[in-house]
Amino acid sequence: LPDLGITTVELSNGVEVWMKPTNFKNDQIIFAASVPGGFSTVPEDDFRSASLANQIVSEAGVGGLTPVELDKLLAGKLIGVSPSMGLFSHGIRGSSTPKDIESALQAMYLTMTQPNKRPESFEVLMERIEAFVKNRSLDPNAIYSDRLTEINTKNHPLFRPWTTESLKEVDPDKALAFYNKIMRDAGDLRFYFVGALDVETMIPLLETYVGSLPTTDNGPPKVGKVRMEFPGGITKNVVQAGQEPKSTTTITWPARASYDEMEMFNMRLATDILEIRLREVLREALGNTYGVGVGYSYMPPYDGYATTVVRYGSAPENASDMAKRILEEIKKFKAEGPTEEEVAKAKELEQRAVEKGLEENGYWLASLQTLGLLGWDANRVLARLDRIDEVSAESMHKNFKLYFPEDNYTVITLMPKESTP
Repeated sequence: LPDLGITTVELSNGVEVWMKPTNFKNDQIIFAASVPGGFSTVPEDDFRSASLANQIVSEAGVGGLTPVELDKLLAGKLIGVSPSMGLFSHGIRGSSTPKDIESALQAMYLTMTQPNKRPESFEVLMERIEAFVKNRSLDPNAIYSDRLTEINTKNHPLFRPWTTESLKEVDPDKALAFYNKIMRDAGDLRFYFVGALDVETMIPLLETYVGSLPTTDNGPPKVGKVRMEFPGGITKNVVQAGQEPKSTTTITWPARASYDEMEMFNMRLATDILEIRLREVLREALGNTYGVGVGYSYMPPYDGYATTVVRYGSAPENASDMAKRILEEIKKFKAEGPTEEEVAKAKELEQRAVEKGLEENGYWLASLQTLGLLGWDANRVLARLDRIDEVSAESMHKNFKLYFPEDNYTVITLMPKESTP
């Protein structure tokens, strides 16, 4: 792929590897691979076990070595390798220096194919997690976050918070079985390597450690049938927790979740422009906000759920007035659209971010991985500056009308215990 500076190879087991040599950092190589799937593929009764598979293996070690033994073996080497497991995708990621890349690939191979089974390490892990869960249940921000998620996902099983009772559902054998099922099948993985690498030096190492990964004929991996949905109508809720005299409010709307690249780009830029407007309005009108942020959230490659969010902090007595003002401003924004100045500012910030990113290994790795996960053309990375030029106040206004429905949103506020909601 000459335009991208990428060389691709296909190994004898069918695994693809993409390599992008860079000179951004002379001591860094980073890599990743992921496919659709993740915890969404297991039955609901097994979800708790599967969701801790990564931690259970990390605690037990790989290749017959405990984590302490592995650290001793790799002393002096700058490498890091870990499974990557989420709700809707899974894979592996790692980092290394050029001289330690073979050790990193060896660790990758062991991590994917030879997880240990150590009951004693499982008990230690569960004790640590139980202590964390108990402490978290006393944290006002955690209580607020759990309630926010519960409302906005209609208490979907995949998003329910951990409790001391739900910890009892974890079965280490089921966790290890899930881990082996997804990690011992590299057939649909595409590995991306970015950094100070030499292609000709890499190829024999890839043949040895990636080309020997096991594969199956199970067909392309898929996201499980999750059926997430946002609540209908308008929901308002106050969570009273903690003593600090401050408040946090989150206003959330359902968003279109189809994975059209330009639509997603326009949606994200629209939220950037709205944030610029709200910061100015709230600072001038109220002068008492602790900060306001606007964002667009989605869960690739799952295309059934996405949201737009406005979150702000304030004094408890001002939370309600600020929510009203924000909703009024969004209504005005939908009717009139953004100003030329607001659009120009957002475009300038976006251009700086892309130009900076194109000179960073992490940006390239994340971009290639996401594009691959969604099945998009990798050459679109180079078109990101061009698409900024297509944005105008008129196009943003047109897009903004499609979002932030006035009859469907939630307003969830965190208040101190002693306050009057």
